[in-house]
Amino acid sequence: METVPDGMVGLCADAIQFNTQAAHVSWTGNTGFIVAGEKAIPLLEEAFENGEYPYGWSDVGGRGIWGPFDQGAVNDVLFSKARAHQLDWRWNYQAVIDYYANRGKGWDKWQQSRLYRMLYYASLLNPFSKNKKLLNKCYGLHMTMGSYPKFFARIHQ
Repeated sequence: METVPDGMVGLCADAIQFNTQAAHVSWTGNTGFIVAGEKAIPLLEEAFENGEYPYGWSDVGGRGIWGPFDQGAVNDVLFSKARAHQLDWRWNYQAVIDYYANRGKGWDKWQQSRLYRMLYYASLLNPFSKNKKLLNKCYGLHMTMGSYPKFFARIHQ
């Protein structure tokens, strides 16, 4: 595991970076994998006590932080206090979201087309495909939006 500076909280960047509008958040951390030492625990407690980020993740007023539930609250606290440390993406690889948001045809196509989803999953069977290579490089696989976790368990080496 890589080192996280004392008093900081380690997060991997969320696969979706283009939806955060809050000026104080320089990159959106994904809360699926968090590394925090004892001195950083009060930051996470503060985010918990604050509850869900009040402006939401789809705020059009320029204050939104991408990601529902805890993600907005954690990012708000960490970036407000300059306590976010970016971890290597491989600790929390968001395979499906990375594909449809950054290398594919977007959420709408992913949601509406079974063929499109199946073509992605089929690409994971090809050891030379970019999708399979990324999957093989990761340490932790975040199954957000992944419909077939057993499939990933079988093909991930």
